[in-house]
Amino acid sequence: MVEANNVDIVEQAITFFYSTFKQYANKPRKVLTIAVAPGRVNLIGDHTDYNDGFVCPLALDKTTVVVGIRSPAEIASTTKVASTNFSGQVLEFSADSTEKLDKTKPSWGNYLEGVTAEYLKHLGRTEPLGVHAVIASAVPIGSGLSSSAALEVGFATFLESLFELKSVSAIQKALLCQAAEHEYCNVPCGIMDQFISSCGKKDCALLIDCRTKEQTTIAFEDPDIVIVVSNSNVKHEMNGGEYKKRVMQCKMAVKALQTHGYPHMTHLRDVTVLDLDSMHEVLGNEVVYRRARHVITENERTVAAVERICAREYTEVGKLMFESHKSLRDDYEVSTPELDYLVETARGCVGVYGARMTGGGFGGSIVVLVQQQHAQKLMQVLDTGYPVDKFGSDLPRPESFLTRIGDGAYVMQVGKTMPGQSPAIQATMLGRGAPLLGSLLRRNFSTSRVIRSGKRLNLTLYASPILLRLHPDTVQRQMPSLAQDNEEALKQLNVFLELAAFGCNNDAFNARKHVLALRESRQVISEEPVRFPLVFHVPVDEIEALEHVDGFIRVEYTIEVPGRLVKRTLSNSVLSVSARDPKAALQAPFAREWQRTTKRILQDLFEVAHVPLVVTEEDNVRTSALAEWLAEEATVVDEADLHGIHVGEQNRAKKREHEQFDKIYHAMLTHETNIVHEATTGLEDGPTTQHAVLTSLLHSRLFLPKFRDPHMKKSAFHWIANFLLVNFMELRLHSLVWNKVTLLVTADTDVKEPQVSWDEEAPEEGMGILVPVGMNADTLIDFMYENVEDLEFALETKSFRDQAIAKEKQRFQRKMKKKKGKQRRTGHFYQDEVNAIFRRA
Repeated sequence: MVEANNVDIVEQAITFFYSTFKQYANKPRKVLTIAVAPGRVNLIGDHTDYNDGFVCPLALDKTTVVVGIRSPAEIASTTKVASTNFSGQVLEFSADSTEKLDKTKPSWGNYLEGVTAEYLKHLGRTEPLGVHAVIASAVPIGSGLSSSAALEVGFATFLESLFELKSVSAIQKALLCQAAEHEYCNVPCGIMDQFISSCGKKDCALLIDCRTKEQTTIAFEDPDIVIVVSNSNVKHEMNGGEYKKRVMQCKMAVKALQTHGYPHMTHLRDVTVLDLDSMHEVLGNEVVYRRARHVITENERTVAAVERICAREYTEVGKLMFESHKSLRDDYEVSTPELDYLVETARGCVGVYGARMTGGGFGGSIVVLVQQQHAQKLMQVLDTGYPVDKFGSDLPRPESFLTRIGDGAYVMQVGKTMPGQSPAIQATMLGRGAPLLGSLLRRNFSTSRVIRSGKRLNLTLYASPILLRLHPDTVQRQMPSLAQDNEEALKQLNVFLELAAFGCNNDAFNARKHVLALRESRQVISEEPVRFPLVFHVPVDEIEALEHVDGFIRVEYTIEVPGRLVKRTLSNSVLSVSARDPKAALQAPFAREWQRTTKRILQDLFEVAHVPLVVTEEDNVRTSALAEWLAEEATVVDEADLHGIHVGEQNRAKKREHEQFDKIYHAMLTHETNIVHEATTGLEDGPTTQHAVLTSLLHSRLFLPKFRDPHMKKSAFHWIANFLLVNFMELRLHSLVWNKVTLLVTADTDVKEPQVSWDEEAPEEGMGILVPVGMNADTLIDFMYENVEDLEFALETKSFRDQAIAKEKQRFQRKMKKKKGKQRRTGHFYQDEVNAIFRRA
């Protein structure tokens, strides 16, 4: 079995770029543009695309990555590119020419030169598209998984981002890449491979009409069904003569039919089996007849398979897959003995619905539809290799993997220009497959009103006071030992909110996936509740409590999703209708039940955490977003009675606000109390809790300068309170990675731009950002987003690698334990040997 990791591929590409183009060694990573495009596996419908037929492919989670920058101005008309698959070979071609290449000269660079030329022609562009770039790919070459289409589409996406070619749609990009393969690589391919690589959708296959270019999304919503791909390791080449011969044979069949009574037919898409059989003798060529029969029947199988998938009739889907392979083997003659062996081996495995060769054939891979619980065993059986008595001992073993359906092409990072220390900030991460902080961290949860029907319910808005109350910063300054409890509670609450958001918005498919993941079971449907235990600490001066520890009381509360609702969630697998009709989605019975449960849980949590639903400030009554949501159905009380909720807490809150505010902020902000009060009131429903968070920020994550000029001091504190603290607090509430960021504010007039300092080899040690007082707000926010994204990426990468090492260590230990059977040893089992291996690694 093989495991592909796209994070590793990106890192490999970046490292390879700097080792190949050493002149850029002093350039930071953020100047690089990174584009990603997936390979594909075709579930059913092969050799129908160039006959205007139907295909049903899906995008793999194995991708090709393109990393690079524009060519320097003095050589802007020249492209230089290298690939990790052809190390040491740097190809060079003209980036301002549309002349056709020598088709008889096969080269992977032809794909890239062809894409460049097609874009120049399509856009009527006179400026060159010269780049310095490298390619790295997890899509195996010659495996029938469209490594060439991933290369073309990835490079096209890279050019679009680098040169801001915004007028090209995803479908047009696929057509340009297809034209490049026709004209520059001598391969008369159909549109399927480029189309799915460009337009693929996560967790969905696409039914593509290759005539109209229309696409229908087919959701793979059943977690018990998975797709296994097995690479036979028998290589194929699409620019070989056999592929072209079959394209010509299809055209011969159409021409014969046009000549003998069917002039309207332009492709085999227009022909039925009855039409073909009636003209069997006229064709005069049995081979041409069989080629046409495959295309016609494959179109019928593809449409039928999609209908069966939607009806979850997987046994019928499997039959169609086996029939498709038989037709490709016997009528189209593009299979190989190795592929046939793998398909028949899969047929005999438990839990397999169907299997077939996939792609152009003449080698490559098979695709298998199998029950999730039997997938690992299937891959083990397929990877044992070919029988020596039939295939000899020279063939490599097949390599199988469980595929997750990925997205189409996207830009992972847009390269920045960096004059000195001040980057010209742009949106750094685009596309559905890339992590985005910026889009999540804008200020909307604190001042927005309750989201009404017609939009998705935003549970972060309703729970924001609790998120503040649980945030570890509330206790970090006074009692660091208690902060861990609050952090764990915050994580548990966020997991629940994510699950509840799917349920409340009628996204039953994702709600079911989350419940299954939490219960670590994909089979059992029972009424066992799902629980989220919370243990956290709140300041004692905000409530009346006799028992406390150093000013904090311990609160224990378990969020419990009732077993009845859990069973319904596990049994319900309908697709979410929220994208099509949000208003109808919120009124669906399944969503309504989740909403009632979530309201009850949040209301209870507010009570045990001593967070008021309504706060009175002098003559102003401020109602929380949750209270308004509860009032929509009079879940608490009638809306007219909201002002009377927790009257005692209102009075205590008012008193606490003044006392606590004066006590802490007089000393902290040199008596500039009104500044912080005006800047922060309204960000959440309990201002005292918020002030505790700000207090911790000032003490642990924000270092302020000393100001001698009183006027400058007043102006500086206005800027710090009204801008810096407000935004920095919101960032930390949304993502714990910001807990590793320390801001150092300087009044030094020589510091004009923000500066950042951190160790990329040890991201867990955090990041420091030097901030000049009064700098432009948007520039600073973007600067912080950009650099903390780098920190987050480094932390995730390091975490993934640590996990991979731990898993490999566990795998090795299990292997050694199995080898020894029941034999017992004293001390640590092979610990010295295990440690020695990983030290060498």
